[in-house]
Amino acid sequence: MRYTPEQADLKRRAAGYARLLMRYEDQSEQAGGPLPQELVAELTRAAMDAGVYAINMPAEWGGAGLSLLDQVIVEEEFGKVTNCLWDIPWRPANVLAYGDERQREKYLLPVLRAERFDAFAVTEPGAGSDPSSGTSTATRTDGGWLLSGEKWFVTCGDIADFLLVQADAGPERLPTLFFVDKAAPGVEMTRLPHFMHSAVNGHPEFTFTDVFVADEDVLGGVGSGYELTKEWFTDERLMIAARTVGAAPDRVVPADPGDARGLRRGHRGQPRLHPPGRLGGGPAGHRPQDAARQGLHRQARRQRGRRPGRGPLPADLRRSRL
Repeated sequence: MRYTPEQADLKRRAAGYARLLMRYEDQSEQAGGPLPQELVAELTRAAMDAGVYAINMPAEWGGAGLSLLDQVIVEEEFGKVTNCLWDIPWRPANVLAYGDERQREKYLLPVLRAERFDAFAVTEPGAGSDPSSGTSTATRTDGGWLLSGEKWFVTCGDIADFLLVQADAGPERLPTLFFVDKAAPGVEMTRLPHFMHSAVNGHPEFTFTDVFVADEDVLGGVGSGYELTKEWFTDERLMIAARTVGAAPDRVVPADPGDARGLRRGHRGQPRLHPPGRLGGGPAGHRPQDAARQGLHRQARRQRGRRPGRGPLPADLRRSRL
């Protein structure tokens, strides 16, 4: 891939920070995932110093202010790290940028200072990650809403201070995102499931029983929840793809399919790697991850006009598809 000088420097800084995280992979593995709070705070400061913390938020608010493509470049380096340690250089939910000024002061800016943390609660039993099939509800009450429902696989919900919860509001069942303080009455973290992998943060399950949410803690207005959730999913899935590409082993597809050993032999019998610029379909060998990276970067460029934090929910987002 060809990078601008700025992107090359960003890639270098992200790679350096990823190597720092790698020092603690064993410790995380032995502990079943979590690292000591003091160490996480130290690694968080290092991420801020390297310019790889809150990479998806505007610089004027305290984020790194990276484009979507530049975020992908960073996340590719993070993908080389195990135990989900890439969660330490926190990436706030992108849609937090659509909050009004009061919401920004209360919720987003403390996240950018690493004083508070957020988690997105959308997945439900029986509905999976389809935000249009959830059964959580918000019922009108004086000054706000009473939220009830159940959410699963709330990534980083175990360390979050507040949650973004999608629920259907009112008799019209309008999909809406609510800010919910995790310590609010009626919020219960019911289970922290164990998985085959170890991760520095967990994916807990929550129940919400008549949790009061004030009108001022609705994000983007009643009825905007589905569109906001789609925007969140779009960015998060791109970043998962970026980390997967970054984690891909450096392998070359054989140039000669008839070669039983899988690689042509070069000087003195050593494997000969073909130029990385020659991708798929040609007679020469190629690295599949290069083709994947090109496709990923192409998709990130297509999305570059969509930058959170630049005013209200845009009209074209309301017409978008997941």
